[in-house]
Amino acid sequence: MDIKREGVVKRKRVRAAILTILVVALASAAGWRISQLKPALASVERATLLIDTVKRGDILIEVRGNGTLVPEDIVWIPAAFDSQVSKILVKSGQTVKPKTVLMILENPDMALAASDLEWQIKQAEAGYSDLKVRLQSQRLDQQASLAGFGSDLLQAQLTKDRDEQLLKMGLKSDLEVKLSVAKWEQLQGRYQLEKQRLEIMGESVDAQLDAQKVQVEKLRAAWQLKRKQVG
Repeated sequence: MDIKREGVVKRKRVRAAILTILVVALASAAGWRISQLKPALASVERATLLIDTVKRGDILIEVRGNGTLVPEDIVWIPAAFDSQVSKILVKSGQTVKPKTVLMILENPDMALAASDLEWQIKQAEAGYSDLKVRLQSQRLDQQASLAGFGSDLLQAQLTKDRDEQLLKMGLKSDLEVKLSVAKWEQLQGRYQLEKQRLEIMGESVDAQLDAQKVQVEKLRAAWQLKRKQVG
């Protein structure tokens, strides 16, 4: 005789539903956790690795393969002045360094201008030497003139002093003494004038020589720049 069990079927259904919900929740949690994981590193053999202490320096990477190297950026460098290529020293594909000369450029007009500047420098230097000699000669002449006036002034002073003494002794007239004094005063004024003229001449000589020297240096700087452009 079968005995009716009330609630058994219902409890089985509830239990099955709970198990289903738990399985779905665990599967969802496991899927979310897996999605958060980072990709695993690829495994390699230890024999293929180079293990060493980290050092500062350049890293040399050698890559072998078939093909042609193509530059990433092409930069056109214009010449500093109009010129023509006279000689190519490095061909395409050759190894170059920062200071490697690739080609030689020539400009006949600039070479001629550099040569002309060189001759101008020589002419300016010769002019400077000639001016220096002439100014020094003029200064020596002025110094000689000043020395002459100094000698005449000293002689006039001695004459004046002598005549003044003779006047006191009654051996010279007052007129003769006045003439001696007047001559001494005249020579004294000329001597001071020639002395000032010599000082002014010295300043003028220095100024003229400095101006000529500046001109020489200016030409030399222009010549050096032109020679550098010509190469």
